[in-house]
Amino acid sequence: MKQQITVEIDAFVKELFKFEQVTRYTHAHKKFLAEMITGILGSKSTLISNVARFLKEDMPLIYTEKRLCSMLKSKLWPREELKSRAVDLAASKVERDDVIAFDPGDVTKKYAKKMDYLYPVHDGSTGKIGLGWEDFGVEAVHWENGKKVHTPLYEKLTNASCPDYVSQNQQIIIAIRSVCDQLDEWCGVWAFDRLHDRTIIFKFLLSLKIFWIVRMKFNRGLRFVDGEAKVKVEDLVGMLPLSKKAWWLLFPKRSGELHVAWRKVRFPFVDAVVTLVIVHDPRNEKPVVFLTNLKVTDDLSAIVAFGYYLERWGKEEGYRFSKSFLNLENLRPQGWVAIQNLVFLIHIVYLFISWCHRRHGDELEKLSEVRLKNFKPIETVHFRYYRVAQMMRILLAEELGHDAATMLAMTEVG
Repeated sequence: MKQQITVEIDAFVKELFKFEQVTRYTHAHKKFLAEMITGILGSKSTLISNVARFLKEDMPLIYTEKRLCSMLKSKLWPREELKSRAVDLAASKVERDDVIAFDPGDVTKKYAKKMDYLYPVHDGSTGKIGLGWEDFGVEAVHWENGKKVHTPLYEKLTNASCPDYVSQNQQIIIAIRSVCDQLDEWCGVWAFDRLHDRTIIFKFLLSLKIFWIVRMKFNRGLRFVDGEAKVKVEDLVGMLPLSKKAWWLLFPKRSGELHVAWRKVRFPFVDAVVTLVIVHDPRNEKPVVFLTNLKVTDDLSAIVAFGYYLERWGKEEGYRFSKSFLNLENLRPQGWVAIQNLVFLIHIVYLFISWCHRRHGDELEKLSEVRLKNFKPIETVHFRYYRVAQMMRILLAEELGHDAATMLAMTEVG
């Protein structure tokens, strides 16, 4: 690369610290952020000992660890200001046709006993209840020259035992508003899964100037525009005949034979007209049913809306990347301030990878084709940040004088 990764990190940190209260904070805060981005990306670890080891400072390791731990648990570190600035920086990259995927995840700690605010949450990977926190994340998915680019927009770790927690609905609303405040009106298409099929969420979405798609549960009641009787979604599926003509999605992903039906409906609790879309793949037992305020006037526009909804999976891919490559679930701090700071730093590292890829994407990918022989070919990897981040990690290690050959030997298949 023409620019070194350390130079890119410094430039990224300067961008993040462009907020009004910057005079309150010292050089130490900027240095700490740059060091944590370097250490987490370079070591693929959230353990302070591994981060300190990767930094290779000219002093005993214990002093580096103590300094990083002291900053990590400091209440003076400007996390909230940086969080707002990170949303602003990421939102500037969102375009009108991007999909903004929202889906709460989880961070569970199976063996932890003394970490602050552990609480029973649903573990999405096992389907069971475990101790941990809910993770509210928003991610934009953008297609550019046939390549899918992810931009993490928002991240917050919390649960029902935390002091500022009111309800899950309130946390969802806070996340949506935090991102919407930084976006232009009608910018992007928000995609939500069935979890968000709730009256309070619909009322909030209708108050905003955004496009949205929400997948429906079958027990939800709706009304036809020209009728007063409330009808359940599962009954509507039987009442609306699917088109005999078959449709196929070719972009953003290839699909099988699809049959579609759509109808204008309104809510029983608010006077607003939206579109109910039913899409059925004969290979599946049940169809996908969703509501949207996108303009749906024919079967083709209904299938286009379905294509937008499918990109909601981009947030799941983002969670998987954060947990596998950046070790999001391997948190060790016990104090709540340190836990929140570390989770935010992991989010910042992910944002930096996305930011750097947008600036030097072709160069990084071409270099990875030559250097990362034991990774799968780039054409077969749907989530390309595994390769990009690994290449950045190798370049960073070489800049700091680490043995890159040893790192390459330890590289996992992407």
